[in-house]
Amino acid sequence: MATAGGGRVLNEKIGLFENGYHFDALVIKPSTLGNLRVWPDMDTPRDILEKIVSLAQSCDIDSVWVQGKKVR
Repeated sequence: MATAGGGRVLNEKIGLFENGYHFDALVIKPSTLGNLRVWPDMDTPRDILEKIVSLAQSCDIDSVWVQGKKVR
């Protein structure tokens, strides 16, 4: 992962799913309020990722973790 390499250069514990490393994440769930629609029978995992990156809005964010703590 590019983030892990950057973490090594900066001497930061980021970019790996290991104990002691920082953990920030979003759980995205498509919402009827936004533009993000996922069709499980038609969309490949790549299609879904591309839709999340280009179409997800704040209403599609279900949960948020910052530094390993759930904040939303």
